[in-house]
Amino acid sequence: MDDNNFDECVVRCGACKEILSESPSQPAPAEPCPHCGSTLRAIKSVVSDRITPRDDIKGKVKDPNKRSADKERVKFESGYNLHKQSGKWNVRERIYDRNADRYTKTIKNGETGEVLQHVDKPLHEHRGHGSAKKKGKLIGRNSSILNQIRAFLSRIRQFPVNRRSDRGHR
Repeated sequence: MDDNNFDECVVRCGACKEILSESPSQPAPAEPCPHCGSTLRAIKSVVSDRITPRDDIKGKVKDPNKRSADKERVKFESGYNLHKQSGKWNVRERIYDRNADRYTKTIKNGETGEVLQHVDKPLHEHRGHGSAKKKGKLIGRNSSILNQIRAFLSRIRQFPVNRRSDRGHR
């Protein structure tokens, strides 16, 4: 491909259709055609690119005899996944199998097939990932907030407590 990103670019005379050895970026006015003398030009450009389709599949296997929360027995995902940090496409296969108590995940480089990560462990040990990550206790994570709450509570305790007798009730 040349600097114009054209795979093919042909300049023809607009009158006699003969192929000319001119650049499509040649400024007007064009030189007269050596065959017919016309300055009309027809430029044919072919631009192409390559696309790569990527797909994925997700599914669940449910047991209709189980109660609502336990119906989903197997959950699976397989397909391409864009790695946000590297910007590269990887192939991810993941299975959550409650029947066999297994969690498996394999991530492969989408171009080379090299295994980047493989996890195979009991499902009951696969906790605290994704949306199940521990959020942390607000007070435990930020001691300055804890100190502000303590100061606020100590100020509140300085005010007299309204009891029924203080409000005129008997």
